[in-house]
Amino acid sequence: LKGKASNPEESLRESEVCIIMPMFNSEKYLEDSIRSILDQDISDWNLILIDDGSIDQTVKIAESFAEKHENITLITGHQQKGPSKLRNIGIQKCRSEFIAFLDSDDMMSPNSLSSRIAAIKSDPLAIGSYSPVSLIDPNGLKLDLNGTKKEIVNFCDLAGNLFITSCILVRANQIKKLGGFDTNLLYGEDWDLWLRLTRLGYYIKCAPQSHIQYRQHPQ
Repeated sequence: LKGKASNPEESLRESEVCIIMPMFNSEKYLEDSIRSILDQDISDWNLILIDDGSIDQTVKIAESFAEKHENITLITGHQQKGPSKLRNIGIQKCRSEFIAFLDSDDMMSPNSLSSRIAAIKSDPLAIGSYSPVSLIDPNGLKLDLNGTKKEIVNFCDLAGNLFITSCILVRANQIKKLGGFDTNLLYGEDWDLWLRLTRLGYYIKCAPQSHIQYRQHPQ
């Protein structure tokens, strides 16, 4: 898989956590997003980069990382399927205990994966965990905090959508049982998934010492 666009039917090596990143014309911010994963304070992870028919330098940038890092895999050959379908491809491909998501213009703090894994492992009722979110501008300058910092978020709390996709880490077996994201939904498919994950009494637990940088820009 290293250095090549992989066949979606191939299997990744096993790892503790798999990060799924859909991409579309992401050349401006992609390198920052990938480097934030390379800077994590744990090493037992895989990153799946899935392109959606980009016409800029996105694939070239992604290839340059996949060539250097055996735990980064690039999947190409899809054309405007949308992020939910791409994430579902990654979910089925993962061979990990946990799955995390990061959009190709967002970044995570160096302790984001380890903190979220520790949070979920500490509580058998935690079906997922999240890092609080910090808004940044196109140049990476901090704007403000966004979203919740509740210790736990249950089904009732999700009467409002409290999360961006990039901040969530979940148990892989549970998200696979639910079939991933509902691709019939044009909007709110991530919110729908968090509701389905928590409706049986589980909750999503906060990893308060970590954060996700959520980039605000015209695109």
